[in-house]
Amino acid sequence: MIDDKLIQSIADEIDCGFNCYVHRETMKLISIPDLDNHPEIDIKEWRIEKLEIEKRADQYYFFEPLDPSESFKIMEKFLETVDNQNLRGQLFSALNKSKPFSNFKHIIEYSGDYREKWFKFKRDSLVSIITERFNFLSNTEVQ
Repeated sequence: MIDDKLIQSIADEIDCGFNCYVHRETMKLISIPDLDNHPEIDIKEWRIEKLEIEKRADQYYFFEPLDPSESFKIMEKFLETVDNQNLRGQLFSALNKSKPFSNFKHIIEYSGDYREKWFKFKRDSLVSIITERFNFLSNTEVQ
């Protein structure tokens, strides 16, 4: 069984663009940068972890960063929680322009209390997604 602290750690890691591997028995977490998200990172620092995963991939659950469409849906859902009509309009506009992620981030950065509400909403959303994925993976394994 996966505990809340581990789920939150996975959420933080995938939010930073890391691939996460959780050992099926020990629940030990290994995080390795996803090179699509971090092409500049020298993966050599994670060579031991990478080797472990390559040797024993079947012993790990795998969690990867969200794809852009999943991240976009989280931002859209957040808009539903914003009660400030002006800010909601700005965020809606940001999501409908080119570069929606950077535009959204810029507006949120200067939105006062909504900045913290966004980070909590995003983290809660990631935790929910990871919990669902873990439940799916662990139930699939039993069958």
